[in-house]
Order: sequence, then C-alpha cells, then structure tokens
Amino acid sequence: VPGLGEVKVQGTFAGLTDSLNLENPKLAVRVALSSLHTDALKPYLGNAPWVQRLSGSLSVELNYEGDLGSHDRLEGSIDLSRIAYTDPSLWEAAIPGTETKISFRADLQADDLTVEKLEVKVGKFSFRAKGDVVDLKKRPLIKNAAFSAHVPLLDSVPLFPWKVLKGGSAAFVRSIFEGGGKVEIEQAVLPSIDLAAPPATEVALLNGIESISRISGVSVELSPGIPRIKNIDIHVRLTQGTAQVQVLSSQFTTVDLPSVSGKVAKLFQAPLIDVTAKGPVQVSDQPPEDLAAFFRGCGLEEINGSADLDAAVVVDTSQPANFQVRGSIGLRHINAKTSLSPARVEGLSADLTIRPDVADITSLSTSVIVPAGPSTP
Repeated sequence: VPGLGEVKVQGTFAGLTDSLNLENPKLAVRVALSSLHTDALKPYLGNAPWVQRLSGSLSVELNYEGDLGSHDRLEGSIDLSRIAYTDPSLWEAAIPGTETKISFRADLQADDLTVEKLEVKVGKFSFRAKGDVVDLKKRPLIKNAAFSAHVPLLDSVPLFPWKVLKGGSAAFVRSIFEGGGKVEIEQAVLPSIDLAAPPATEVALLNGIESISRISGVSVELSPGIPRIKNIDIHVRLTQGTAQVQVLSSQFTTVDLPSVSGKVAKLFQAPLIDVTAKGPVQVSDQPPEDLAAFFRGCGLEEINGSADLDAAVVVDTSQPANFQVRGSIGLRHINAKTSLSPARVEGLSADLTIRPDVADITSLSTSVIVPAGPSTP
C-alpha cells in the first residue's frame, strides 16, 4: 500500500483442541510498522483540521497478549521523530517531531482498564501519566489518575503556541522561557471523575487536584532595561485550590533577595494572595556595573548598606485596591547620594514598622555630609 511503509507481524496462538474447540485461549501478537506516512492515515482519521496539518511519517510498535475475553494487555510505542505539525494560527513555524516518542502500557480485565504508563517525550521535555478506568462499559469512573512532568523552559520555546497570548504578555512570558531554567511537576494527583456525571465546572475539577512542583534556575525581566531577577528557586504545593509557595532563593544581579513564603487561596477563582518576605539584603560599596547602572537610572549615584525585611502583603484580586502591607524593615549603615543633590547620607540606620493604616519610624540616626562651597575672597 503506498505510504504504508514496512509492516511486520508475528503472532502465536494456543488453546485450540484437537476437536477445534477453544480451551484457555492465549493470543500474542507483535506488530511493527515503520515509515508509515501520514497521507496513508488521513482517510481513516476523518476531516478534522488537525489531521490535515500533519506531514511526514511515523513508526509504531505494538505488543498484545490476551485470552480473547476477560484479560487483554497492550504495550507499545509511537515514534513521531519524522512528523511535523503546522498551524499558523498558533505557531510561528511548523513543530518538528525531533526526538518525539509516545510509549504506553495498559491492562484490561473484564470492565476495568488500568493505564500503567503513558509517557510522552519531546527532546528533553517529558510527561508521564497513569490511572484506572473502572466499570468501563456501564458507568466509567476515572480513579487513581496521576501525572508528572519535566519542562525545560528554553527547549520548550518551539512547542509553546505563542500566538495564543496577546499584547505584551507574549513577550514577557517568552522572555522567561528564553531565560532558561526548568519546571518539574514531581507529582500531581487528580480526583476521581465519574464520566457519567463529571464535575459541573472546570474550577470544581481543578480544586480537586493535589500536586507538588518545583521551579528552578528561572530568571525574570520585570521591565526592559532592568536587570533580571535570576536563579529563582520556588517550591509549590497545591491542595484544595490553595497553593503553598516558598521562594527558596533568588538574586537581583549579585544581590541575594530575601526568601518568600505564603499561600494563594482560591487559586482558580479570584486568588487571595498572602505572602511574606523575610531575610537580609546586602548591597556592597562596589556593586557590579549592571546594578550600579540600575541605581543611576533611579537617580542614585551611590547606595550601599543592608536591610532586614520581615514584611507581608495581602491582596484580594477581586478587590485589588484593598491590599494590605504589614511588617518591619530594619535599615543598617546605609550610605547614599542622589543625582539631585550634592549632599551625601552616611550611616543611616532606622527601624520601620508597617501596619495597614500607619507606618512608624524609630531609632533613626544618620549623618548628612554637604560639600563645602567655593571659598569667597
């Protein structure tokens, strides 16, 4: 058959008696298809637009074992390395199938299906899932469903449908991907889903997901010309629609930023954010050039010293104007000079206490050095 490529089939059958009756039948079949062209498959896949956007060829390996009745087992893989997918409405260029492979292993006993493994690998990207579907023929129920994923951001740039994002958000998100790092969903567990009576809303389904994730080595450019916040390491635990977040480490150029911890409740509705930044910030008297340039852009010719933060921010995104800030900031040995004045502040120390309705400054001490003017004859 044109485009069908090479087909190999091997099989064994046991259980046929001398009187041609079946007794404990056992069937094993191995099928291997190589260089199967997508044009040969399209007549069987229907007229859906995504079918017509496929090009290239694929290879398939299938291994079946069963008794033709109560127990069937299927294992196999699909190699999509020579497939390309084109959709100009979503992607700027065709998505190549380089190093793309889908592998699976499933077991069917009576009406219960167990997907022991479903794994998708695209280059360094990987996704792995498993789960059960019980009472398959009467009232299917998905249970014990779980997945994990490894997403290297830079390698995922060609896979992301950037045209879905509008305005400046696409450039901002893309800059994060291009900055490198990775996202790892270590484990995500889905709630049981009755396919005859599925959750009424997407939010109800999402609130039932529990997961543990880690974001590491990521960098963010908040605005063009501002140095990236880099080496971001975040741990996220999601349960009942609430995300517990810990920013374990991050840097602004060479300055280590305080750790951040907190939670985001009602994550899939109107998020309620409550986070705390706690720890020291130290700026040396000889900052790197990119940091010095940032300070100059803010009108600071010089600034160094340390600060100790223990501050929290609470934001209800349904009423963002009613945000609250509370906590304390301790400033120690701050030396600063602005471009607006020849005066120089030296040894500034102060304790700032912030409450939702007022801020108090205590223990303030500093020296202000004003250069002498030109002498009068």
